[in-house]
Amino acid sequence: MEEQRTWEVQEEAKASGEVRDKNFHPQQTLHEFDNVVFDSRFDSGNLARVDKVRDDLFNLYITPDNAGTPFEKGYRTWFHFSVTPLRYPATITLTIKNMNCQLKLYNEGMVPVYKCLPSSPTWKRLPTSLTYKHQSDSGLEFAFSFKFEREDTVYFAFSFPWSYIENQKYFEACEETARQSKDIYFHKEVLIRSREKRNVDLITISSTKGMSNEREPMFYALFPEKGQRPNLFPSKKYIFVSARVHPGETPSSWVLKGLVDFLLDTKDERSAWARDNFVFVIVPILNPDGVYRGNYRTDTYGLNLNRFYISPSLTEHPSIFASKEIILNLKAENRLLAYFDLHAHATKKGCFIFGNALEFRSQIDCCLIPKLMSMNCAAFEYESCDFTERNMYAKDRGDGLSKEGSGRVALYKACLLYTSDAADDLLCVDLGGRRIIKKK
Repeated sequence: MEEQRTWEVQEEAKASGEVRDKNFHPQQTLHEFDNVVFDSRFDSGNLARVDKVRDDLFNLYITPDNAGTPFEKGYRTWFHFSVTPLRYPATITLTIKNMNCQLKLYNEGMVPVYKCLPSSPTWKRLPTSLTYKHQSDSGLEFAFSFKFEREDTVYFAFSFPWSYIENQKYFEACEETARQSKDIYFHKEVLIRSREKRNVDLITISSTKGMSNEREPMFYALFPEKGQRPNLFPSKKYIFVSARVHPGETPSSWVLKGLVDFLLDTKDERSAWARDNFVFVIVPILNPDGVYRGNYRTDTYGLNLNRFYISPSLTEHPSIFASKEIILNLKAENRLLAYFDLHAHATKKGCFIFGNALEFRSQIDCCLIPKLMSMNCAAFEYESCDFTERNMYAKDRGDGLSKEGSGRVALYKACLLYTSDAADDLLCVDLGGRRIIKKK
């Protein structure tokens, strides 16, 4: 307990500006050599250590979640860092030495992503193949070479990044886009703040059709900015969407971006229909502290937040507590139609849904949506969906916590208390995926 308190005091000092290490968090570090500089001192950065073997060969090590704290976990998959050679051109081989054993990803052609600043700011897959092998003592080791041809800083990452700051900028731009349309209703507010005082935003998107002058209610301990709540839409059903409870599952943010871009499209008749008939309530990042720190699965305190929906704590799981309050209020007022929690998967291909095991008629209704999705989207894999009872109660290998505490399961069960029809009309699912290329 004393060790934990010491760490908390140090973190408070850092947040107040009293401490200015070059390594602000253990994941976010600087490594300078005579011919190259490695840096991960930015939002979502992760790089623990760099060893120089020779001028063109470096060994790199990923930082586990919350390294150097009492809450360190063994998750070593997410990496995100930059490389700036001091001499050009240069071909450098980078070897990641200690990744968790993600063999299935790399057996099937997974490669990291990169972008070059300032010349080519768009993220792309590496054009070269990897060499990799499993090391029983340290996990997966893989290597790739990259040719630095111009005076760029090149960023490398496990998958396409979507940082906390990028998310803030994106929804600020969305707000401005929505202002230019008389038909789009867009409301952005701070639902609650994380344990490290970052914003957990709540976005409401619809059309102005059916809008009431009445406002959504305030909730105890929520909405710290005390601003005006969104308008009510009495005639519309509500769809709740959340993402990034697991920080390293960045594809979930890109899926969410696709959804929001679609909803704000003024030229697509389908978008207009969706806005006219539904209200979309969105929490873009449930775990902003984990995202910012470059964690893969947990928050700052080593918690998998997607296992605490049964009885979330306002102080220990603020984003989960707040989201559950909003969802239960919508269900109590018979406004909630569906709940989608967006994830990414390390082993299953395609896009798919994990749903709950229900009684026969409700199961048909629940399975109908993913079936229709598979018929209208080449990237969606209906065969990969899972609606089994086993998948509702399976326990994690790492911490032994049950999926019964996940949003998909716990919120479905909680909503049974707010309806006399056993929540038969409520769809609660995890939408996940890895590749977006249809299997042949």
